[in-house]
Amino acid sequence: MRESPKVISERLMAPLVLDGECVQLAVRIYRPDGVGPFPTLINHHGSTGWGDNPELFAMYWAPVGTIEYFVSRNWCVVVPSRRGRGGSEGMYDEGFTPERDHYAVCSRYSLPGADRALTDIDAVTEVVREWSFVDPERIVASGVSRGGILSVAHAGQRPDLYRGVINFVGGWIGGKNPEHNHVNQTLFNRGVPFGKNTLWVYAPGDPFYSLANTRKYFEKFVKAGGKGVFFDDFPDGIGHAAEQFPEHWGPAVGAYLAGQGVSLREESHAIRYRPDPTRPTSDFVGKWEGAYDFPASVRIRSVSSQRVDGEYRFQIFSQTKLQSGIKDGVLQHNFKNGAFIEFFLGREDVMIATYASEKKDGQRTLTRFLLKRDLD
Repeated sequence: MRESPKVISERLMAPLVLDGECVQLAVRIYRPDGVGPFPTLINHHGSTGWGDNPELFAMYWAPVGTIEYFVSRNWCVVVPSRRGRGGSEGMYDEGFTPERDHYAVCSRYSLPGADRALTDIDAVTEVVREWSFVDPERIVASGVSRGGILSVAHAGQRPDLYRGVINFVGGWIGGKNPEHNHVNQTLFNRGVPFGKNTLWVYAPGDPFYSLANTRKYFEKFVKAGGKGVFFDDFPDGIGHAAEQFPEHWGPAVGAYLAGQGVSLREESHAIRYRPDPTRPTSDFVGKWEGAYDFPASVRIRSVSSQRVDGEYRFQIFSQTKLQSGIKDGVLQHNFKNGAFIEFFLGREDVMIATYASEKKDGQRTLTRFLLKRDLD
């Protein structure tokens, strides 16, 4: 088995004073082995759907595809959690209704909530710049959903900090809400003073930020003096999960970063995000665990020349018996409700899983996560 590069993974608590309050923000760090300094991607998280389930506030969802893609190309990825989210101290207060029963969808509450988030981002970015393994001259801001629009806005406030900005499916309130144009455009236009190119990545079928709306946000951003490239070359079904599919955005990101003077170093050990039909079925055998705190495990127990039998267990699924064959390098299991989950190997030690849920309207929503081989 080919030895894979070592990824240094750690979590620390960054002590900060935010709005007069002493709090510690949880920051996850993923970097290559070595002293650096490395070009660094600071990746900002999104919201929790409608904001009506407080149990989700404490959960941390690692951007596993982005982590693997950048770290395998000799970058550091830093994922800070803002106040009240993902293990950080303080109250999560990014634009709720007065009753705090869900996110507000009007500018009266939404924009102050975004300002609070930007306060956190500004403070934690200053901390990250001081780390010895981070090259402060080669920092790129990125984020998904609310994290994407915040990355654009913060780059406009602090254009001295960043070489570039990658906005993955960014927005603050969904396009079905009456004030979405005002709130989202206000925040995007704060990025105009950045003065350098930004990359906006969106996919068709996004239930929150449609291509029709996001293209208008982008056009108005450019009309106001902003600079950027809009990328939307994705197959149907990916929608709001676009960040999880680097096999589609990877070339555009590479070209964008090269134009900003910070290139990605191609590595032979980088994960392949497409199935390899030449892989023997024996490569699937073993125990696989969720990468970067994802609560999942897969055990492939036996292999025949045509079929793989195994068991897998996820937090969102009950234990199920797999009796599906491998075809073209993909192991797929179909559920009675029309959903399916498929696995393929991106590297000897990495399994890529894609879950497709079936909605009543017939459209599928895809979710991607990574599993790593358990050698114990």
